[in-house]
Amino acid sequence: MKPRSILIAALLIVSLCLEVAVAYDLPPGVVSWSPDRPLSWTDFRGAPPSNVSDLTDAAAIHMSICWPYTYTYQTGAADELVTFESVCVINFMDPSRSWAYGPRMKPETLRHEQTHFNLNEVYRRKVEIALSRLQPVPAMTRSALRQFLGRVADPILDRMVDAQSQYDRETDHGNNAAAQVEWDRKVLGWLQQPSLAP
Repeated sequence: MKPRSILIAALLIVSLCLEVAVAYDLPPGVVSWSPDRPLSWTDFRGAPPSNVSDLTDAAAIHMSICWPYTYTYQTGAADELVTFESVCVINFMDPSRSWAYGPRMKPETLRHEQTHFNLNEVYRRKVEIALSRLQPVPAMTRSALRQFLGRVADPILDRMVDAQSQYDRETDHGNNAAAQVEWDRKVLGWLQQPSLAP
């Protein structure tokens, strides 16, 4: 299964490929979001772009949301019908694809990246809530189930991309201290009540 991924930098790059997964192991070396495990600069191991000194960004975090799910085959069904059983939505960052520029590695920059990760977690929770409310789902083909789940998750993830872009725009990639404080406060509130996020 390939997760939905975003890289927060000067440009927001998004890719999505949802495939059926009966079991899912996270890629080696990634960091799952946890309230007890804040980011550190050691989580940013990727190489900065060659033009990094010309960028306003001091760092970039590569994050992914994936939603592996389980299903059972319908016995005796000629067209391989499956029944949706459960879903687990995961938010993680990839240190090997996240980078930081040494001269700009400051506590406030790391806090900006942490809020990106927290914002991703808000939308992970929104996807989880939406997908977990789907029961009961009628039996359908594996392809139809994959498309059905994507139609539920995609609009939420599109809003996440918009929110991440708005966050960078309004905070000037963390350079506007007052806007950063406001976004930190707002995102922490959304973590408590994801329904309040746009």
